[in-house]
Amino acid sequence: MRALVVVLSLLVGLGSCSPSWPAGLQLQPPVQEALPASAPRSFMHKGHVVQPQALYTVDALVLSKAQYRADANADVSPVDLALGWGVMADKRVLDQLRVRQNDRYFFWSGSGPMPAPREVIEKSAANTHLVWAKKEVGEVIDDVDVGDVIHLRGALVNVTFPDGHEMLSSLSREDVGGGACEVMWIDEAKIVPSK
Repeated sequence: MRALVVVLSLLVGLGSCSPSWPAGLQLQPPVQEALPASAPRSFMHKGHVVQPQALYTVDALVLSKAQYRADANADVSPVDLALGWGVMADKRVLDQLRVRQNDRYFFWSGSGPMPAPREVIEKSAANTHLVWAKKEVGEVIDDVDVGDVIHLRGALVNVTFPDGHEMLSSLSREDVGGGACEVMWIDEAKIVPSK
């Protein structure tokens, strides 16, 4: 009986550690733009070929953060962030949803009535595989936590590995499921102070 009480206490304690979402956020969808003519067609990073596809800037709420050390892509992309904007930065919506990441995907679920239409929720969040070279970018990624607002600027990229497998970025915020993740090369990252 004592063990059951301890387990129940732990579960109650875990429930109280859920993110404290900022209220009143007004975050716009990411901005995707064509690459300038001067942009490189490809470059090498850690022995992998990186091919920029589009410029990309996003200011988003961090819904979940997952670190990878052992999967096939971890050498190039050791962190994924599930990012939200629009309704997926709205505390009233997020308080009714559960967000998690697993195996390079992000998932959301809820109980009871949907807090917003499914298609709106799906188009207001993305799992983003992060790739960077600058030490200061890595420091920001290390520091960012669930519930923070992060600013990222760089490019959506495809990455080809020496063994031939690829990480291919989505170029749409309208897609869902396999292949819908963004692969982002980050030139600039900063945590946006809460107002």
